Amino acid sequence: MEFTFLEFLRYDFPSVLLVCGLVVLMLTNRKNKLPAVFTLWIMTIIMILSLFVEFVCKWSENDPSLADIRYLTTIIKYLIPPTILMMQIMVLVENKVMRWLLVIPNLISALAVTVGPGVTGLTVLSFSKEYYFVEGPLRAFPFCVSLFYLFVLVIASLRYFYDVTSGYNTIIMYLAVTTVISCMLEYFGIVSGIVKYVQIVDIYLYYFFLNFVYQARIREESLKKELALTQK
Repeated sequence: MEFTFLEFLRYDFPSVLLVCGLVVLMLTNRKNKLPAVFTLWIMTIIMILSLFVEFVCKWSENDPSLADIRYLTTIIKYLIPPTILMMQIMVLVENKVMRWLLVIPNLISALAVTVGPGVTGLTVLSFSKEYYFVEGPLRAFPFCVSLFYLFVLVIASLRYFYDVTSGYNTIIMYLAVTTVISCMLEYFGIVSGIVKYVQIVDIYLYYFFLNFVYQARIREESLKKELALTQK
């Protein structure tokens, strides 16, 4: 049976709903000059791309003649998680040099997944004669890069939110731990399809955190101006 868009909505309606809600939220509050809002928009666009890739992958999975399309979309699915984590760190890092350095691990991971099989002979994934999905030795590469980004994300988050409250640091730690757990569970095949939900929720929470920090700084600047006027 052909996999239609309606079938996709039945299959993955929660993630579609979450991404649409994120777009509406950011469009509604576009006048707020949040820090790193451009990076947040890129993350949102990547998640929209992720939904499209998921649909194409499901659409092609039962047709052996579409093996190349399924292979390409599955490769993209491998590249998205470390890219989202990299973008989350860039939200918190203001130094341009550090931002460029953060791209290097993800670039190496992308080369390993796309060019690596042709150079080393080691595959990320393949399909058997019966069209079954088979993961190769390079499967672990994007996962290892994701773990590296998670570690950096924890450090960057704690430094960024250090001057807010310890409660928000706890939430950041919770986000990092749940992301690590979901990545581990999906990597070892215990569960499937949960990492994207965690990533979408992370984008939501980072948006609210940055909005909170922005509003707090605006109030602080306003109070300083009022105090200066009062002293005069």
